[in-house]
Amino acid sequence: MPLRMGLCMLVTSSLAILALIVTLWQSSETVLSQVKKVLPPNRSGEEFPDRTTSQKVNDRPSFLDIALKHGTDKVTTHHYNYMYDKYLEPLRDQRIKVLEIGLGCNMGYGPGAPYHTWLEYFTNVDLYFIEYDAACAEKWKAETTGATIFTGDQADAAFLDRFLSETGGNFDIMIDDGGHTMQQQMTSLETLFKAVVPGGIYFCEDLATSYEEQYGGGDGKTTMMGMIKELLDDLNHAVEGRPDVKHQVGSEMRSIECGEQICAFFKEDSR
Repeated sequence: MPLRMGLCMLVTSSLAILALIVTLWQSSETVLSQVKKVLPPNRSGEEFPDRTTSQKVNDRPSFLDIALKHGTDKVTTHHYNYMYDKYLEPLRDQRIKVLEIGLGCNMGYGPGAPYHTWLEYFTNVDLYFIEYDAACAEKWKAETTGATIFTGDQADAAFLDRFLSETGGNFDIMIDDGGHTMQQQMTSLETLFKAVVPGGIYFCEDLATSYEEQYGGGDGKTTMMGMIKELLDDLNHAVEGRPDVKHQVGSEMRSIECGEQICAFFKEDSR
């Protein structure tokens, strides 16, 4: 009798333990399913993609692919492809007007890398360049037909205004990859941003020069990065009951996004 009772108690205990295990397993499955619901799509268990690889859309080359092909330092030295692929991919097949400051005449590999990159990347682009080196610009103009090239100093606001008058403004995209001095970068943004279309984007590259004395940067100097920080204040400070913006150009901006040595300034949409 005692043996039979002992066996019964053992069986009962075993069944209880088994029931507990089943309950815990079901609970873990429920928790796992809930976790999967809050994870980003296709991220539950798979590896994250390598962001150093090119992202092709519709099986055609990405900005990174094309820029590497033409050897521009936008991707060989810098990592601007993250910004450009992100915002320019949707515009590739639209009729757009693009300005880049800097043809690349001062580069060791010579001019033309951005010229060829943009003409291949966009399928229907009205392309303009501003170049400081007159001899280089004139030679390039004589040998190519894919862009309209103006010669002048981007630090000269009067020249920039003449440029806008002659071209009619209304640029979808502007890119400052010019001389990189503080006066050049700040004057260009303040003068040209008014000619960016509503919803358009102005990019400024090579912002590390704000910390380099040879470009007018460094501690205690008035720099492009200092201006950008003030523009961020303008975006968040210009509300009812607060002072006016410090930079008038800030009143036309919707947002600013920055990455490594590059910032994008977004024009307000039409109201």
